[in-house]
Order: sequence, then structure tokens, then C-alpha cells
Amino acid sequence: MSTIRNNYNTFCKLFSQTGLQMRYRDDEVFALQVRCFTALAFLPTADITQLFNELKVHIIGNDINHDLEPFVRYFERTYIQRNVLVRLVDGHFQQQVRPAIFPPAIWSVHQRVIEVI
Repeated sequence: MSTIRNNYNTFCKLFSQTGLQMRYRDDEVFALQVRCFTALAFLPTADITQLFNELKVHIIGNDINHDLEPFVRYFERTYIQRNVLVRLVDGHFQQQVRPAIFPPAIWSVHQRVIEVI
């Protein structure tokens, strides 16, 4: 429970330090873009990573909103997957994908919603 609380505090700190909190409150389009990421929780777990990547490309990759880039990087590391550089025995580096701190299987509510309906 304390890990989740610390993660939430980090999330809030990121938003307040980068000025995103005020923008979220004042800019409806910006707030909608952020809520698109939280809506991922309602998708089937198997679809979340692919749709996250599409959303990331749409918002960040198409120059729609570079202000969200720190948030998107944080969201990806924490909730989708982590891309890390690993030093190999021969001294070279290789990028590897590692599980997120809180992978989609933990926070996806899709199955629970289906069961309730």
C-alpha cells in the first residue's frame, strides 16, 4: 500500500513541478489528452501496450503536445513497461524491455467491469 501511495505522490509532484497541474485545470483539451491515458485502464490487458504506444505517437510524436512528454515517460515506466540499457559481457549495450513497476495486469479494470455488467 505504501508503494502505491509513494507512486501517487511522485505522480502529483511531477504534475505540480512541471506546471501541468494548473494547465490540466485550465485547458480542457490538455485535460482530455491526460484522461486518455487513464482510460487505458478500461481496455483488455492484452491491448493496453499497443494502444498506449499509438496514443503516445499521436500526442507526442505528432507535435500535438510536447508538454506531456515527461508525464508520458513517467506513465510508460510506471504502468506500461521499462526500456533499459543492459551492459553485455562483451562490453556492448543492449536495450531490453522490463516489466513496469505496476504492469497493466495489476491496474486494468476491464475484466472486473465485464463481470459486473
